[in-house]
Amino acid sequence: MSNRGMAQNTQNDERGGASQVFLASSSVAWIALGVYAFAQPEDIARTMNLSVQGIDGLQHLTNLQATAPYAVLQSAVLALLASNQNKQEEDSDSLLATAGALAPAASALALAVALTQTPMESVDNVPLACYAAFAAATAALSASTSKKSPSEFLDERAEDAKNISRLNDNTYLLYFYKISTIASLVVGGSFALSPISPLAISNDPTPLAQFLRRDFGLFSIFLLAPVQTLLASAAETGTLATPTCRVLNLAVAIAIAGIDGVTLYSSKATADVLRETLPADQLAGTLDVSSLVEGSSGGIENFVGALAVSATILVVYLAQAVRPSAQD
Repeated sequence: MSNRGMAQNTQNDERGGASQVFLASSSVAWIALGVYAFAQPEDIARTMNLSVQGIDGLQHLTNLQATAPYAVLQSAVLALLASNQNKQEEDSDSLLATAGALAPAASALALAVALTQTPMESVDNVPLACYAAFAAATAALSASTSKKSPSEFLDERAEDAKNISRLNDNTYLLYFYKISTIASLVVGGSFALSPISPLAISNDPTPLAQFLRRDFGLFSIFLLAPVQTLLASAAETGTLATPTCRVLNLAVAIAIAGIDGVTLYSSKATADVLRETLPADQLAGTLDVSSLVEGSSGGIENFVGALAVSATILVVYLAQAVRPSAQD
């Protein structure tokens, strides 16, 4: 090999090593960010000059905590991208790159749009700008790990969309992954695109409050759904037992468990807040969770249906992480 070729390979190795370090560091940082958002949502809400008291405040905190579990999945994707840098798993790396890039990019863009609609003197811009910059950097590097050309990348994502929409599969597991992918797109869209939350009893119209709700939907659409697409592809080829798929199945299960836990807790907490704040003559009998969700945006049908479907999905993902199917 010529000296020029050896020098080029050395440069490529150095860039690959730098990418691995950044991806691994970002993986840890997303976990830290998720833990912080889950444990201290009040601090983030105050940074955005959002209330942390009453029904509106509880909804802001719930939106932050519900999105926080997705940090586990984002972290897992970035860690896998870092570990796959020197492997030739082009198909899985391309889908992992999609999952790692789209959600942070969409989140950063949505936050930027919300900030342009918010008086700058009313919020703490520095931490919000740091998050947007970090998310954008994560997206850029994740996208750069794909070994496909831009045209090949777009063609493959279009083919993925076509495959997911074909529901004539003759295996239950593949059918499950495709249905759960479509469900993530529908549920995510209802949070990201709807002017009101499909489950909340309160809908704060301020731009940053809307961002907190939409952010959950964006991670559902642009992180969870691409990961589920990858797992559907693995179910089709009988490769769910690979370490990549087991890690992703476990990360999805953890994220779903966290989201369900927040949903249950927030419903009880909302009932408690209403008991404390509403005058006695406005409390008709015993205010419990079931009567509360009747007055939410989607009603008790949405609430119970969402939890039932989510719990079922959780069990399958956990089972595939612990004891994956060797064949589709």
